[in-house]
Amino acid sequence: MTKVATAILPWPVSVNALYRVRGKKVYISSKGKAFKKACGIILAEEKCHFEEDRVWLDIEVYPPDRRKRDISNLIKIVEDALPWFKDDSQVDKIEIRRCEVDERKKGYILIKCGATNGTEN
Repeated sequence: MTKVATAILPWPVSVNALYRVRGKKVYISSKGKAFKKACGIILAEEKCHFEEDRVWLDIEVYPPDRRKRDISNLIKIVEDALPWFKDDSQVDKIEIRRCEVDERKKGYILIKCGATNGTEN
């Protein structure tokens, strides 16, 4: 049976709020650092499960409200938060779905990841 890693991450900051530019330097904003720290706490015990494997990602998005959102912007934020693989170039397949609004009005993202090993998930 193929191993599948699963996690629930908090609702991230927007891509526009994640990074800041000063001169020619790009850096992570304070909101971006807070999000990455929260993910680090959640994923603190996680290790690199798929060291050399090609992987797939399954992302379910539970937004905090009904505002219009481009969920494709969340893909890079999620990839960068995960310690499950060494490099984003290992990802062969990404499926992302918008789900119902989070009743708690906080929003969250459910992520699953597994090795493709030449097969579909």
